[in-house]
Amino acid sequence: ASNAHSDLKTTHSTSRRPKFMNETTTPPSGITDYRITVLLVDDQPIIAEAVRRNLASEADIDFKYCAKSSQALDYARQVKPTLILQDLVMPEIDGLTLTRQYRADPETSQIPIIVLSSKEEPATKAEAFAAGTNDYIVKLPDRLELLARIRYHSKAYISQRQRDEAYKALQDSEAAQRELLEKTLNGSIKMLTEILSMVEPEFFGMGQRVREHVKLLSEPLQLGQTWELEAAVVLSQLGLVTIPTATIEKTRSGLALSPVEQDLLDQIPEIGRRLLLNIPRLETVAQIVLYQNKNWDGSGVPRDAVAGEKIPLGARLMKILSDLARLEKKGSTWEAAFEVMRGRANVYDRKLMEAAFKALVELTPTSQHVRKVKLQELSPGHVLAMNAETSNDMVIAPAGITISATLLEKLKNFARVSGVKEPLFIRA
Repeated sequence: ASNAHSDLKTTHSTSRRPKFMNETTTPPSGITDYRITVLLVDDQPIIAEAVRRNLASEADIDFKYCAKSSQALDYARQVKPTLILQDLVMPEIDGLTLTRQYRADPETSQIPIIVLSSKEEPATKAEAFAAGTNDYIVKLPDRLELLARIRYHSKAYISQRQRDEAYKALQDSEAAQRELLEKTLNGSIKMLTEILSMVEPEFFGMGQRVREHVKLLSEPLQLGQTWELEAAVVLSQLGLVTIPTATIEKTRSGLALSPVEQDLLDQIPEIGRRLLLNIPRLETVAQIVLYQNKNWDGSGVPRDAVAGEKIPLGARLMKILSDLARLEKKGSTWEAAFEVMRGRANVYDRKLMEAAFKALVELTPTSQHVRKVKLQELSPGHVLAMNAETSNDMVIAPAGITISATLLEKLKNFARVSGVKEPLFIRA
């Protein structure tokens, strides 16, 4: 064998032989069907020929040979054997050093290694195992023993590789499902918020204002991930889509409601909860929406025994911030709004309210820059500083709302039909 390494193959016998007990069937779809591949690293061609002859009749085993120890690691990376038969005494690099190199290389670190050596001393065997070999055979062994050890170690290695592949495939599948679910979830929330902003822009605008406060309070109140609370805030009035327009108009105008109308409004959180439960992973969002009007002492809706800290934290904070936004809308300063809310006994989580008030005062700028733009200059992402109204004073989009592509299209449509007051005012 003049080549440093080669594939030494002989035509396999066509005679049938019994399968070994540990030979496996074809693996499941998507899992690699590995062949047993033996790499012999030995500088003696006579040993290579002897091993080749022992394996020649085994149709399930491929045999590779490397005569130069300096090339063994690169060749092992190339042929990717399921087992390495390693001689100990070799020129250039000895077998123990090679074994350590195999174990240190990521591509060969898990491949089983059987030392094939003429040395029988216990100390030598112990040193070989310490270096990382899996087995030790004094050469040349009986053919049946050699085959049994090759198959045992190779099958164990192949099984491990296939388990790793199956686990990775499962992880990839779960990651793909999570990504799909995230996209579906985000798309569903976006669609619902777009619809709500079209149907009830005033209520939606108030929700956007509350959402900004939630983002602001995330760090000082140690809220962690706030996407569920933010989603609950902007979707809190989803149940309004089932309420008659006349009842909503009476609410906006501050007119007295009949008992039936009040009952309808009280059902908004429960209706919103039911609608949101149709979307996977929005269970927590739905629960926050359900308890958004629940008072600290347990009064309010829903009419159940839940009170105090049993009310979801997100719902308690949303109650505080929503009532603050309503008082702001009526013209109250923050200081006045805070005093009014402090006077409402047993309505709010007092500790949470004081912490929220303190953080908002510290973190919110005393004034915000506002600039004027024409409708044609408006683009998605802009935040309205004042209501966008038609020429006859109807609110199309409330202050605080973030312009989306759909809302921008709506404003342009109103401009064509009834006109839109310009300039528009946006936050700089």
